Amino acid sequence: MGNQKLNYDKNLNAAKVFLNMFHLEVLERIKVEVGDILPIVDDGLEEVGSIAFLDDTISINAMSDIGILKASYKPAIANLGIDSESYNCPRYGHWNTEIKYEVKKNNGEIFNGNCIISASIDDEFGMSVIGRHKFYYFVNGLLAMNLKMQLNGAVFDLTLFNKDEVETISIRPFSLSGSLMRHEIKKGKYVSNIGYPKQFYTSILGGETSPTMIAVRALEQMGEEKDFRREEFLKEDYNSERGRCGRGIILQLGSIMREYDPSCFERINDVRNILTFGNGSLLDSFINTSLSSYSDAEIEALFGFKRKPIKYQGRVRELKELYFGNRGN
Repeated sequence: MGNQKLNYDKNLNAAKVFLNMFHLEVLERIKVEVGDILPIVDDGLEEVGSIAFLDDTISINAMSDIGILKASYKPAIANLGIDSESYNCPRYGHWNTEIKYEVKKNNGEIFNGNCIISASIDDEFGMSVIGRHKFYYFVNGLLAMNLKMQLNGAVFDLTLFNKDEVETISIRPFSLSGSLMRHEIKKGKYVSNIGYPKQFYTSILGGETSPTMIAVRALEQMGEEKDFRREEFLKEDYNSERGRCGRGIILQLGSIMREYDPSCFERINDVRNILTFGNGSLLDSFINTSLSSYSDAEIEALFGFKRKPIKYQGRVRELKELYFGNRGN
């Protein structure tokens, strides 16, 4: 059947996942058509906004606990394959819904981003849905934070800007090369052939196919090394027959980083606190939509705090059930 634009009632599923991140719900209808406007409610079922299904655009306006939310997206284009014996039921398919949004916080600060909701159906492997995030946070009109999740091979990619200091945290447990986990702080302007006035980094290296990892922690000032530590570790979950490691690498990464550089987790928790609203944090929402397949122990290993369970609209149990309804079981 090829590419097909999903009907508006199907595109409502993406809005449910997106609004759930802000602890909001949309009052559903069985059939949604162009021109329909549906109420958006908060946890107490008080109406706080609306979602409008315009011609080729879906628009969201609502007041959340974190601030004024405005968002919009185009109906998704799905690549569907059809069962030759049933022309009504897709055997497989995949599609992305990219929601662009902006929030003006109650304290006047602004953030915006793109939430890409990727969904797929497959007769053999079942249904899946995952959120991918680009997020930009501004203070006094200047970019203070840039966060990406499940994009460009990174589970988590954070950059913080503070005057003449830039701090980055990157988590890539299954990278084929380069750092699996890295925390870096650069202070001042780069001086050619010398380096930064001050640079600190902790990096855990080792491609997916390597049986070992190397942890490095270093402090440099104007190119001069002030502190250095290096250690090699055998991967605890490495399978020599397959030539790669399993998911046990996640717990080991967290353990090594906690020993080498606990400030990495302190900074992630700072971001979590900055994005706190109501009884949760937007970072928790990002984690729950991007990393729903990760165990509670894996989340705690990578981020340094326990997963905060999310309450889904309609009291469903998991993200794919929120998106697909009963078909997600």
